[in-house]
Amino acid sequence: MTVTRAVNSHGQMCLAIRTATVEDCCWMSEQHVRHLMSHRYKDYLQISDGHLNQIVIEFGKQCNALFGSNEKVDMLENTGIQLLKQSVVTCSDIMEGYGDLEYCIPLPNCEGLDLLNDIILYRGEFVWLKSHYDMIPFGKQLYSNLVREMEEVFRGRVPGRQVWHTYKN
Repeated sequence: MTVTRAVNSHGQMCLAIRTATVEDCCWMSEQHVRHLMSHRYKDYLQISDGHLNQIVIEFGKQCNALFGSNEKVDMLENTGIQLLKQSVVTCSDIMEGYGDLEYCIPLPNCEGLDLLNDIILYRGEFVWLKSHYDMIPFGKQLYSNLVREMEEVFRGRVPGRQVWHTYKN
């Protein structure tokens, strides 16, 4: 929704996050998974050392741009979620920085933040496995397990079909 609508519904001091930032977080998550999976499945995917190094360099540049070169980003923690935590601001901050019609996701009483965390946490794995499962030994089982796990996470909160397309035999 627009930040104006969020202010009308929840007030200027309601916490919110820009929709564009959530998309950036998801993108960072996909890069993070690509980085981790490239190491894990290097032999299966036949990625050369040069290509793997390039992925590491590009991922490092993105982290430095987002978090500053002085701050050490823990490669074991999901980078998209780290960015999300740093990007929660008030509706008035979004309005001042981007205007009345900027799209945002309001978080009254921080409701919805866990759901955003879940979407970002799983999106990278989902996108990566969706495009690589046929190249990984037991990939279809891995893919099916992830879909099952996501259904558990999102059950009762978000209609599954609107968020994830499940694999069909």
